[in-house]
Amino acid sequence: AAFSSSQRSHGEHWCWKHVPIRRQPLQAYELPETVVGWPVAVPPYSQIDVAVMHEAYLSCVKDAWQYLLNPNVKVNSIISIGNWASGLGCEVSLLGYG
Repeated sequence: AAFSSSQRSHGEHWCWKHVPIRRQPLQAYELPETVVGWPVAVPPYSQIDVAVMHEAYLSCVKDAWQYLLNPNVKVNSIISIGNWASGLGCEVSLLGYG
């Protein structure tokens, strides 16, 4: 089965020195081969923390559920979906198959 997938990412940074902590969004820039850069300016003698989230998701969840709920789908097929998602860097939890 082939599913249409999409990806998105966002990032933010903050400094523990400033209370209350104000998280600021990062502006990404794209590089070749689907690589994304995240520039962060760090002033002298400062510590900046950065969090970047990458997400991959199915564009149409209904198609995925119909596939997974099909009684003719073998466990190997479900595991291959998990391997596909893991290859995108996603956490995968496949519970309830047997």
